[in-house]
Amino acid sequence: MARKLEQATLALEQGSTIDPLTGLANERYLQEHGPELLSFALRQNQPISVLRLNVDKYQVLYKKKGKQVAEKVLVNIGRILSAAVRAEDTVARVGLDKFAIVMPGANEKLARKTAEKIHLLMQKTGYRIGNARFRMTISAGVVTPTIREGLEFDEILQLAEARLKKAIAEGGNRLIFEEDKAARKKKAPGAIRHELTVDEALVLIRAGELAKVKEQLPSLICKIYPLMNLGNKQLRLGLDGSMIQLKERLQQLKQKC
Repeated sequence: MARKLEQATLALEQGSTIDPLTGLANERYLQEHGPELLSFALRQNQPISVLRLNVDKYQVLYKKKGKQVAEKVLVNIGRILSAAVRAEDTVARVGLDKFAIVMPGANEKLARKTAEKIHLLMQKTGYRIGNARFRMTISAGVVTPTIREGLEFDEILQLAEARLKKAIAEGGNRLIFEEDKAARKKKAPGAIRHELTVDEALVLIRAGELAKVKEQLPSLICKIYPLMNLGNKQLRLGLDGSMIQLKERLQQLKQKC
């Protein structure tokens, strides 16, 4: 009897779309309803924005203060996120220390404003355990893709995740948006530019965000040049002359393939 009850409980948990700890939507809900929200945006030609968020150093807190304290903090962060968004937005817990927010009808300006609001609320919220006082911070990748036919919800998630990883790699406690031209002009001379991988470039292209790809096009082509050259030889495409010209042009652009 106990085994049957355990199996029934497990089946309910696996079929649930609610995170049992925070009461928010979960990864399953996001995967089921995200594509529907994107489909509606496409039909109505409306924007949609997605935020991927990570609670900075949550696992350190978990190890030092224990599961009970860490989970209480996580529940409160879930409340902060819910309070910062609109009624029509979806907040989901999608990992141990990760969240996602889907904002139908939200343009880039509103998505940025919401992310900055969350960032500020996190910095202002203090926690106390005995005599110890501390604050938690959050990192986020924010995407408002160009609406076009064929756009997949997973592509938006991948792009948001790539930006989140960049925020974490830069030390956390920061938000990563698509850079605009004004921001690039203000960048200090000698500032380190994030070099796109081929996978990141493909995700950006599918999302219709071409500006950053165009900036790094020579280096990206250089990365796949060996593959292009091999394909030309193996498939007998007869592009030897074109491949030589391409390599010479890349060398002129100071690219070492």
